[in-house]
Amino acid sequence: MILGHNNVRSIRNKIDQVYYVLIIINHFNFDVFCVTKTWLNNNDYCAVPPGYDIVRNDRLTHGRGVAIIFKSTLKCTW
Repeated sequence: MILGHNNVRSIRNKIDQVYYVLIIINHFNFDVFCVTKTWLNNNDYCAVPPGYDIVRNDRLTHGRGVAIIFKSTLKCTW
């Protein structure tokens, strides 16, 4: 299993960081890729590459938030 991680420290204002994460996931064919300090809330959309799903635990206050992007073929419980 190939795992990856990126601490983005607010992905909502960094569209280039979103593309970077998506390119990295596809290039290295990660099974699971974790993103920390997303700073997203329930109203924010988060893109995932084709063939992947996402689970998120969004922030309730400033900072925080994580997203786990994983291959759709994997079973993930939250």
